[in-house]
Amino acid sequence: LFQDDFTNPASGWPDEKFDNYFVGYHEPEFYHVEVSSANYKTTVFEPDKQIFEDATITAKAFTVAKKTAATGDFNYGIAFRRSGDQYYAFTISPRTKKWYVLKSSPTALTTLKEGTETTIHDLGTADILRVDAKGSNFTFYINDKLVSQITDKDYAKGETGLYVQTF
Repeated sequence: LFQDDFTNPASGWPDEKFDNYFVGYHEPEFYHVEVSSANYKTTVFEPDKQIFEDATITAKAFTVAKKTAATGDFNYGIAFRRSGDQYYAFTISPRTKKWYVLKSSPTALTTLKEGTETTIHDLGTADILRVDAKGSNFTFYINDKLVSQITDKDYAKGETGLYVQTF
């Protein structure tokens, strides 16, 4: 239903710099989300704002080691079923080898489930994140390995995008 290899900067994804984060293209084939403040999160969503219900969402994501702070922790990944401030996110931290299933509401960011996965790659090497969303059931994979399943009925459909958070 939607696919982007990030080789076309005219595809409509935002290309902007804000006080504490940057989103945009790094040609020839990368889209970049960089947060420069501690304890901050940001999302960026597919340009056409398509609404998806049942879907498989896959992203190949990595950090650029030379542009990543030497200390501190962060996570990044897929945001899905977004409507306003309501969405789910599936993220990883390459430093701690942890993964998280998050739920955002207008008043809080809640961790629905978390775990450790030693096959999460170090900085500079891509991981493939996948979410299978069918009704209220979600299945999560890292590099084709099943890491979790949850059920949550609150957000039935919404936009898909990217998520980054610093600690």
